[in-house]
Amino acid sequence: MVGKLQQACILALAFMVVMCGAAAAQTGSPPGVEKGWNLVSSPCDVSLDELHQKLGNDEILVFAWDGQRYVQANAMERGRGYFLNDNAILNSSIVCKNETPLPEGFAVQLHEGWNLIGNPYHRSITFQNAFGSAADLMGAIYAWQGNRLRLLDSSDHMIPFRGYWVHAQAPASLSFAEFNPDIGPGGYDVNCNPFVINRVMPANGADVTEGDTVILQAMCTEAGQETDVTAAALWSVDNESVLVPRDAPGEFGAAGQGDAVVMVNYLNNLAYLDIAVMKYTNPLVSLSLTADKTALNLDETAALKVIGTYKDGTTKDLSSQAQFTVTGDAGIVIDGVFAALSEGSASVTAAVDGVTSNSLGFTVRSVVLEKLHIEAASDVLEIHETTVVLAKATYNDGSVKSVTANVAWQLNPSDAASIEKSGRFNPLKLGTVNVSATLDGMRSNTLSINVTPKTLRWLMPYSIYGLEPLPCPTDPRHTWCYTHGALRMGEEGKVVIGGEFDNGSTRYLPPPYKFELSDTTVLNITSDGVITALKPGLCGIRAYVDGVYSEWLWLIVYEQDKLSKHLLLEFSNEETIVEKGHSINIGATYYEKSQFSNSFISHNVTKIAKWTLGNGAVGSISEGVFTGAAAGQTSVSASFNGFTSNSTDLRVWEPSHLEFCDPNNPNEQSWNDGLSVATLETSCRQYNPGETVDVCFNAELRNDVERRVLDVCMDLYIYDENQNLVRTFQDRNCSPAPLFRRTQGYHPVYQYCAGWDRRDDGGNAVPPGKYTAVARYYILYCPVLKVTFEIK
Repeated sequence: MVGKLQQACILALAFMVVMCGAAAAQTGSPPGVEKGWNLVSSPCDVSLDELHQKLGNDEILVFAWDGQRYVQANAMERGRGYFLNDNAILNSSIVCKNETPLPEGFAVQLHEGWNLIGNPYHRSITFQNAFGSAADLMGAIYAWQGNRLRLLDSSDHMIPFRGYWVHAQAPASLSFAEFNPDIGPGGYDVNCNPFVINRVMPANGADVTEGDTVILQAMCTEAGQETDVTAAALWSVDNESVLVPRDAPGEFGAAGQGDAVVMVNYLNNLAYLDIAVMKYTNPLVSLSLTADKTALNLDETAALKVIGTYKDGTTKDLSSQAQFTVTGDAGIVIDGVFAALSEGSASVTAAVDGVTSNSLGFTVRSVVLEKLHIEAASDVLEIHETTVVLAKATYNDGSVKSVTANVAWQLNPSDAASIEKSGRFNPLKLGTVNVSATLDGMRSNTLSINVTPKTLRWLMPYSIYGLEPLPCPTDPRHTWCYTHGALRMGEEGKVVIGGEFDNGSTRYLPPPYKFELSDTTVLNITSDGVITALKPGLCGIRAYVDGVYSEWLWLIVYEQDKLSKHLLLEFSNEETIVEKGHSINIGATYYEKSQFSNSFISHNVTKIAKWTLGNGAVGSISEGVFTGAAAGQTSVSASFNGFTSNSTDLRVWEPSHLEFCDPNNPNEQSWNDGLSVATLETSCRQYNPGETVDVCFNAELRNDVERRVLDVCMDLYIYDENQNLVRTFQDRNCSPAPLFRRTQGYHPVYQYCAGWDRRDDGGNAVPPGKYTAVARYYILYCPVLKVTFEIK
């Protein structure tokens, strides 16, 4: 009983929520209900206990509508409608067998808005007669038939024991006693004359065959008024091996050959219908043979296609089933493909299940190569880009054929690029590359492809496949969900990388990629971006292309059905870089999966979590507040209830000053978008042997405009003139937490200076030449600043 009551209360609440919105409007439909609920009424007053006894079910609940919400009722009153949580059909053989006249002055009072009403008689009456003088105040009328709402009008009949929704434009009174039809002795139910079953589908006269859907309609005629009672009637069939009942009333599926009798019962009115189901046959009647071409050169092939047409007009591709016959010596058919072997002609036919196709003729000719031409999709490339070079052969018969996969390629210089069999051109060095091809002793024209330096500014995950979105709740107290998705153990995902360039365009960058993982024991990733989960845990992924790193993509790996709880660091409008002596806030949120949906419930555990720093010398943390003590970097993570969060990096900085060797002519590049200013500079343009190259980066934000920007941090690299990475000064794991201020003036948020001893990352001295300092910093659009200088 408790389970039924809980279910009924939940459904009633759903009715109430939807109905409150509907009742406020002058038009519209009342809410639907779940299968198993009936909208009913009674032509007599009956208590809930009597219903339990007469229906043989103690768990039946009855709900009434009081004009604003659903309330549980202990009885059913004449003239009112109710929702009943059972499939029982109320009729005179069970409830209110003998009708008593309505008492004098009987009336049903209606609220303005939606009301549930019912027929207080055993006889059906029209809504027009029921409403009487209140008819002008009545709006929409709905019946509940077949587990769905159906719109009625005032000329339709109110059927006994059924409930109806009616929308009143103003408070009204329905005085059924003014109508009070004459009732015979003992009372009676609706008498259908006639009561018939109509076949809707297949149409009358059409055969019913295996696999068909049979739709029947029950029609009751009372006092000359035809009423469709399909949804209200009870349907049954005597042979379910022939006809299988479906969920919709009157709908059956033809399952097998044979005869079946369908019976329908509507308020003790019975009707029968005999249905014979025939065996389904649909023979093949014709074949059509086609080819993608019928004029071929020697050694060419043509794919054959065989389409079969069946008796019912449907078609099917039968190419893989066909048997082919070839007449003539010009070629043969292997696996549905015609191959040209010698000059001449041939004809081909196909056969399936004794049906033969049309005859298709082929002509085979011998051709001579006259011209070989190559062309490229682009003749100017950046060092990280690729293009496609295509080769076309022209023959003496005027035909042109793609021969890209058949030619031999020549490159000058030979080590400046490579070309794959598909024609994909991969640049390896800056400068001009001359490309030509040869085929059957003939040389093509020569292309010149110019490879220029890269202009890539920043990277991003362009597409992510196979990952499940992590259900983080939308909560204005938290800035964002720090992880980007979840991967179940045993599943694979894939990440595709895109880039933004100096001209503002963004595009997909083809693999191979270089990736970094924060924890190689949790994930593995190939150069094509295919991700494999190794064990449960949290792991960050970032890509590296041509000296530019992407943002971190954080993934949670979990076991089957184990992702029910997790702990995440989340940032509330604060930086992850702090000046010495200042503090920033970091939030910790504990997520528990809801028992009722796929969403997660969040708990702010910042002040009760245990916090851990990787380098306690640079600062301290308590209740999510980190205070910088000395310049440097540290990781930070939290733990709560046996769960450990993701880890992020914090940096403490101190202001510094750079002395230029030529203050009036610094080698610098600046970014200024009106809201942020950043400068990358070196002390001189040229350096003599033994001198140190000083590189300094400064970042400031203007704070008089309210906005959000990305956190300020930086990756600093040195490249040689061939775009080779020489030295890495700072390889930051920088999480993009928002920065949000409303103060005046420019605010210095970051400074970093490095002295390059002119050695590479392996400790080897670099040769003289041109070098570029590259700073990728995370302010707004993550721009890249470049400063070029020369070592003599």
